[in-house]
Amino acid sequence: MVFRQFAIGRFMVSFIVFILCYMAAGNLRDGFFQMLVAGLFVLTLYIFKEMKQGHLEELAHKDQEWLERFEAYKQDLEAINRYNELQSNRPSSQDIEED
Repeated sequence: MVFRQFAIGRFMVSFIVFILCYMAAGNLRDGFFQMLVAGLFVLTLYIFKEMKQGHLEELAHKDQEWLERFEAYKQDLEAINRYNELQSNRPSSQDIEED
């Protein structure tokens, strides 16, 4: 849920920046300021792209951590099951006394 909110927030910020840059560039008559606003908009898009890439890398890292934990728990469970199976197949002390 947090990641979805982060994506929505990122989209809203980039959309607002786009609208403001478009309005500012349309109202400005000086070419230098139009290029400056366009450059800032392109820089903002690049920053958002890098944020998304970092976010995806972090998700991949967390997925890998959870997969490693899951595999460790799975191995522990298999070891416990093998131990319980060996204990159930082992003759009890009453069986030894009866022989």
